[in-house]
Amino acid sequence: GQRLGQGRDNVKKYFEENQKLSDEIEEQVRANADKLYAKTISPRASAAKPLAAESAAPKTAEKQVGNVPPRSKPVNIDIEADDE
Repeated sequence: GQRLGQGRDNVKKYFEENQKLSDEIEEQVRANADKLYAKTISPRASAAKPLAAESAAPKTAEKQVGNVPPRSKPVNIDIEADDE
């Protein structure tokens, strides 16, 4: 347990002064780089949907626009225009 200096600049300076430690840390990071980007799967994650199910047309009469899902209930709007 040796503590490194606080702050980015202090750590950079420490690594420049202690090249052996810097090389050791770099080697460990490169050896485990694949673990940094590995995705973890949650046990509650749902199974992937087949492509056919995603590309199927919506069963409702409303069209889906962009990424906005169709409304569950039709909206009844009554508009009266004044011609005065």
